[in-house]
Amino acid sequence: IRLQELKQEKSMSNYEIILNPVKSQLVAGTLGVVPDFDNCTSIIEKLFDRVYGYVFSQGIKDVGSGINVYHETKLRDKHIPLETIVPIPHVIPNDNSQAHSVWVYELPEVETMACVVHHGSFNSLGNAYCSLLEWIEKYGYQIAGSTREVYLHYEREGNPNQYVTEVQIPVEKVTK
Repeated sequence: IRLQELKQEKSMSNYEIILNPVKSQLVAGTLGVVPDFDNCTSIIEKLFDRVYGYVFSQGIKDVGSGINVYHETKLRDKHIPLETIVPIPHVIPNDNSQAHSVWVYELPEVETMACVVHHGSFNSLGNAYCSLLEWIEKYGYQIAGSTREVYLHYEREGNPNQYVTEVQIPVEKVTK
């Protein structure tokens, strides 16, 4: 259903798309799969609980904004694999236990990232994706890697209208 909504929605002109380089960063992450976008919040929260819990248990209290990384470049409606990561200030050991399965690595830099900031509920995040994907096609770019959602402002049980999410898609110019 979500994929159909994305295809049917019109361009939202109130989004500003910018191109930015994104530096590499040290992160702790874990993998998961959500059944579909309508039923993903509780699973994503559990994944973030796993990562934050492990990072905090290692004595780190100062972390960056949570990020979901979608490694597949093809849009899917069901069984969506994702990686949930948290930027950390220094290396900690990997945890290969069944309870956590958290590893630490350097998230690579991206030379050209098409970015858009969405204000509001995750239910309307598809509008930001539509604008971004239309912009990519209109200006002669193609997707060149994994999509990231950076949760700049999110408070569990908070007001969804106050959420701020940056969608980032690595791009490169289409060569003819």
